[in-house]
Amino acid sequence: MNKEKIDQRLKKCRQALGDAYYLLQDERYLAAVNRMYYAAFYAITAFFASKNWVVKTHSGVKSKVYIELTSQNLITIEESKTFDLLSSKRHEFDYDDEVDYNVKDILHLYEKTKEFIIKIESLIIND
Repeated sequence: MNKEKIDQRLKKCRQALGDAYYLLQDERYLAAVNRMYYAAFYAITAFFASKNWVVKTHSGVKSKVYIELTSQNLITIEESKTFDLLSSKRHEFDYDDEVDYNVKDILHLYEKTKEFIIKIESLIIND
């Protein structure tokens, strides 16, 4: 376990989540979803570092969430779906020219993202 790497990833997670909060306040919803995704991504990669797992791509992280975390009941299927939704929305909002979104859904996703991160952090603490 590389404590320095874990701490660095968790710091980036908190910063990205804070960025998302301020972007939501500024009604910059598409950018907020990007930061929510990265907050969750950094939390997961911190957990992977705590296990000495090396994953080099976003799709690799997504796969390992299902293979390791969900299959071992470390997170629920609903929690893994939160990460999957963040990933797909981030990709859609970053790369598609025309996107439809509902502000209520994005605000709900922010709350689900916070819950997801709390769960991942608890896995690191209890490891």
